[in-house]
Amino acid sequence: GVEMLRRLLRAYCAGRHLHIGYCQGMNFVAAMLLTVMHGETDGEEKAFWMFALIVERLLPADYYEQSLMGVRIDSQVLITLMKERLPSLHAHFEASGVLPLLPIVTTQWFIALFVFWLPTESLMRLWDCFYFEGLKNKNKIFFRAALTLFKLHEKELKQLDDVQASAMLAQFWR
Repeated sequence: GVEMLRRLLRAYCAGRHLHIGYCQGMNFVAAMLLTVMHGETDGEEKAFWMFALIVERLLPADYYEQSLMGVRIDSQVLITLMKERLPSLHAHFEASGVLPLLPIVTTQWFIALFVFWLPTESLMRLWDCFYFEGLKNKNKIFFRAALTLFKLHEKELKQLDDVQASAMLAQFWR
């Protein structure tokens, strides 16, 4: 599978979109697409075109560019949404000094489209929703998923002090 992944990413980054280049998060998304489409006729080609669709049409335009501006903006938007929807958790993170660390975790979620942070079955459901809503809502579904993860673990997260929370966030739900 490594060679297929290499070909897909080379074809995309060095052939189709030179201005974007390679971003490490791309390999997780491409690998999952190759895994899902493994065994299909022209599975590698289908994975390539699905990857192109995700990067070029469904995600914000600057998601995988060198600055990662789209991902960074989404991480900040998520913190704002957390303040609105989960105010007590937001206040706890703010009081414990963990809030500035959240973008480190959430950037990983967004850049890899949750590949490592959800069981495969849940990930596929999330991606189905993303494909269904993608063009009209861009990546709104990923905000919902992130808020849900925080809500599901809110009680645990509130019990942690700043050092414990920082350590947990560093390895968040791996």
